Amino acid sequence: MTLMTLMTLMTLNDPNDPNDPNDPNDPNDPNDPNDPFQP
Repeated sequence: MTLMTLMTLMTLNDPNDPNDPNDPNDPNDPNDPNDPFQP
């Protein structure tokens, strides 16, 4: 397993990643259609 593969797997499973574009619970997601406070 290469280093990049290992890093990718670790990043995918990081629940506290502020830059995760696929995090459904991200309060700062500008593209969240369910965000009532979205401008």
